[in-house]
Amino acid sequence: IPDYLVISMSAYIDASQTASITDNEEVDHVDLQDDAQVTTADGSTIDNSSGSQPTISKSEALISIAVLCCINLLNYMDRFTVAAVLDRIEKDYKIDNSEAGLLQTSFIVSYMLLSPLFGYLGDRGSPGSLWSRKTIMIGGVLAWSAVTLASSFVPKNQFGLFLLTRCLVGIGEASYITVSTPIVADLFVGDARTVALIVFNLQVPLGSGLGYVVGGQVAQAADSWRSALRVTPGLGVVCVLLLLLQFREPACGQAEKSTHMHATSWRDDVRHLLRNRSFMLNTLGFTAVAFVAGALTWWTPLMLDLDLQLRGGPVKPDQAALGFGIVTCVAGIAGVALGSEIARRLRHRMPNIDPIVNGAGLLLAGPFLWATLYLVPVSVYLTLVLMFATELLLCLNWALVNEITLRVTVPTRRSMATSINILASHLLGDAGSPYLVGLASDLIAKNSASVAVKFSALQLAMYCCCFVSVLGGGAFLACSLTYLADCERVIRIEREANRYYRTEGEAYTPPASLQASSCDGDQQQHDNNDNNGGLVVNWDANAIA
Repeated sequence: IPDYLVISMSAYIDASQTASITDNEEVDHVDLQDDAQVTTADGSTIDNSSGSQPTISKSEALISIAVLCCINLLNYMDRFTVAAVLDRIEKDYKIDNSEAGLLQTSFIVSYMLLSPLFGYLGDRGSPGSLWSRKTIMIGGVLAWSAVTLASSFVPKNQFGLFLLTRCLVGIGEASYITVSTPIVADLFVGDARTVALIVFNLQVPLGSGLGYVVGGQVAQAADSWRSALRVTPGLGVVCVLLLLLQFREPACGQAEKSTHMHATSWRDDVRHLLRNRSFMLNTLGFTAVAFVAGALTWWTPLMLDLDLQLRGGPVKPDQAALGFGIVTCVAGIAGVALGSEIARRLRHRMPNIDPIVNGAGLLLAGPFLWATLYLVPVSVYLTLVLMFATELLLCLNWALVNEITLRVTVPTRRSMATSINILASHLLGDAGSPYLVGLASDLIAKNSASVAVKFSALQLAMYCCCFVSVLGGGAFLACSLTYLADCERVIRIEREANRYYRTEGEAYTPPASLQASSCDGDQQQHDNNDNNGGLVVNWDANAIA
C-alpha cells in the first residue's frame, strides 16, 4: 500500500477512536470509542468490551488489509488473463464468439452460486475455528491457483474440459471474495473504513488491467496463451503464505465493538436482507455495473483488434489487449479514488451522497459509452480517450457499493449480504452479458468470415450496454431515498445489542415471536423507549427494512 494511504489510514484510526455516540448525530458521525464504556447523549453508558475476543492493534490491522489487497489484486488479475488471450484461445479450440462468451459465463455461474454458501459460513465461523474466514480464504486461494494451473494443460480437442476448469476457478474465488469485504469492516470503523475500502477496491481495476497487460505480454513473449495462465498460480502460493504468517482475523463486528450478537438462521438472514430496501436497490444498481463491465472487459479487446485489422498495416498480436489493459487500469484506479473521495468529502453535508455518486456515474457513463462505440471506426486514439472516461465513470461506485452494503447490514449478516450481492449482480449481470453480446454478434454476422462484418456485428451488439447503464443509475438514485433510514436502524441495532449484553451478560438473540415484526413498528417502539431512557430487551434487533 502506498505510504501516503497508510499514513491517512493511521490518522483516521486515531481520530475514530475518540468519537462518541449521540442519538441526534448524522449517520456518518456515529462511531464507537475504543474504551470499554461509551457515553451516550443522555449520560448512560454502554459496555463495549468484546469478551474473550483478542484485540487487534493498528499495525496488525494495516498488515492484514495489505494481505487482503494483495489477494484481491491477484483475484482480478487471474480473472482477466483469459480475456487478454481470448483471440488465441478461439483459434486454438476453433470456437465462435458465443462459445468464447461461455468461458466467462461458466466462471461467473459457479462463482455466484457458491457465494451464498461461503457467505453463510463466513458469518458463523469464529477466529481459530474450522470454518473461520481465514481458513475459507486459504482454501479458496489454493483451489483457484491449482485449477488455473491445470487449465493451461488442457488439450486442443477438449474445450469442454477447459470450460469445466473455468467453473472450478469460480468456486475458489467465491470463497475469498464473500468474506474479505466484511473482514475489512471488522478491522476498521468510520473514516478509516472508508479509506481501507478505497485501497481494497483499487485492486479491482489494477488487477484487471494487470491481467490484460501481463497476460497479453506473456502470451506474446512465449507465443502461447497457455503460458499466460501459469503466472498467477505461483503468486497464489505466496498469498497463502502471507495469510498463514501475517494475517490476523478479527471477530464479526469487532471494530464497532458489536460482537454481542448471535447469528440467525440462513432463512432469516435472507428474508431480512430482501426486506432491506437500500440493500436491494444498491444490489440492483451494481447488477447494471456488472452487466456493462462484463461485456466491455470481455469483448472490447477483440473489437479493437478487428478495427486494427480493418485499418490495414502490421498488427502486433495482443496489441489491443495491451492498450485496453492500460486504459482499464488507469481509469479504474482514478474512478475508485475519485468516487470515494467525493463521497467522503461531501458525506458530512449530504449523508446520502454515496448512492448519489454511484447513480450520477452510471447515468453519465451511458452516453459516453454510446459515443465510444460509435466513434471506434473514426479514430483509435479518440476511442481510447472516450473509453477511459466511460470506465472512470463506471468505476466511481466500486468502493461505495461495498460501503453502502456494510452500513445498511448488521455485522452478523455482512458476509451473507456480500454473497447475495454477488449472486444477484452476476446472475443478472456479467454471467450473461458476455454470452448474450457474443450470441447477438453471431446472429448479426450470420457466420460471415468478413472482418468488416464481424466488427460491425460486435459493435451493434454492445450498444445494449448503454441502456443498462442508465437503468442502473436510476436504481442507485432510488437507493439514496431510503439509505439514511436503513443506516440509522443498523446503528440502533448495534446499540441495543451492547445494552442487552451489559444488562444480561450474554449475546442478544431476539425472541422468535418478534421475527415477523414490521420494521416500522420496531423502529417506533425503539424510539419510544429511547425517549424514556429505558432498556429494550425485547426489541427485534434483526429487523432491517
